Parts: sequence; structure tokens; C-alpha cells
Amino acid sequence: MCRLLLPVVVAAPLFATTPVAGRAQAPAAALRQALEESAAGQRGLHEGRAVTPVLDSLAMRMLFANQDADMMTRWLPDGTAVAHKTGSVNEARNDCGIMVTPAAPIALCVMMRDNDETTYCVDSGARRLIARVARVVYRHYNPDAELPALPVVDPR
Repeated sequence: MCRLLLPVVVAAPLFATTPVAGRAQAPAAALRQALEESAAGQRGLHEGRAVTPVLDSLAMRMLFANQDADMMTRWLPDGTAVAHKTGSVNEARNDCGIMVTPAAPIALCVMMRDNDETTYCVDSGARRLIARVARVVYRHYNPDAELPALPVVDPR
């Protein structure tokens, strides 16, 4: 059993001006700023104005090609395009990117720190929690979408 701190989450449609989901726990101001800058950077990439349109397009292709399906994309509908970058080091687990949904492209950044569980296994609590956050955000903007069933986890 692992004890996880609640993640810091910023989620917003790329065309909104303010985040719609707040943080569950008050992190350092620098982390909050990093999350907001990440969302702004994702918006810039999506719109082709972060660096140059050509380089932004290349970066988006690389992010869409990410094959790590253990976190953000894990419990989303099949075929959902997600341009994202995962990160795991020591007690931190992160996944930030853009989910392309029927309602709108959504910038989502989930950053977790100080996890008791430091394994990199597919079914770690941190990876499952990031997947669940992405699913809840997807559902929030797409309430009528059919989502895959969540697996039953043995509590032992």
C-alpha cells in the first residue's frame, strides 16, 4: 500500500483563459507557476506560436508519438490522441500534455511529488492516480463520452 499526496493539477481547454481545475493541495508557488507555464507552453505549441510553426509542428508530432500508455492515456477512450510528456524520478511522477477530445483540445498537467512508493511498475499507485485524473478531466469536458471500464484492483 502506498500513501500518495494528492496531485497538483491544472486542466483547461486550450481556448480558455483560466484553469478550471484547482490544486488539491497547496504546493510551493514555484510549482504552481511551472504548471501554469506548462499549460501556456502547450497552448503555444498547439497554436504554432511557441517557437516557430515548423518547430512547434515537429514537437507536437514527437509528443503525439509518445508510447508511454501507463499514465495519462491509460483509461481514456481508444483512439484518443494525446500529445504528452511523462516524467518519473525518485519520488516524483508527472504527465503533461494535450488531450484531443470531441469537446476541445485540453491542456492537462499532473505533477506529483513526495510519493512513498518509488517503484516504476506499471500498476504503481502514482501511475494509476494520474490515469484517473486524466479520465475525470476527460469526462468533465465530454460528459456523454463512453469511457472504458476501470479494472477491478485486488486490495491485497
